[in-house]
Amino acid sequence: MKPDKSYLSLHKGSDGVIKLLFVLFVGQVLLLSLCRITIPVPVGLAQNLLEDHQKKGISFDFEKIMFSFPNKIAVRKFVIRKNGRETAVANHLEIQYPLLKLVLGQRGDLHGLKTKSLSLHSMGEAKSSLRVDDLDLHRKQNGEYILNASI
Repeated sequence: MKPDKSYLSLHKGSDGVIKLLFVLFVGQVLLLSLCRITIPVPVGLAQNLLEDHQKKGISFDFEKIMFSFPNKIAVRKFVIRKNGRETAVANHLEIQYPLLKLVLGQRGDLHGLKTKSLSLHSMGEAKSSLRVDDLDLHRKQNGEYILNASI
């Protein structure tokens, strides 16, 4: 037996392992880059998704919607109107919801909600009835929610 040919026979099998490790490396790099990407969402798309509520006299106004992978939606200003009058205004709203479950046809629980200020208006009044600052609602592992806010 020739020793130089025996080493070459061992080297042939490692070529597939190197390719597999390279594919795994590229997959990890893509996954890490997706976790840091923020994608702007067109306002028209968001309004089309909430079109069913507009039939009931409820309308939504958005300002600068951003989506961060995998489950975070941020809106600079979010206004809810009932019959043309403002009922709620949220500034710098962040929602954490498992959106991938919606794609699979499942519903999930809200994981978190943050806003710098939330103003609630009584029907027919221009001045806010209740103002909440630094609202932070997040879900614990056991399913309970914790709410922190300044009223």
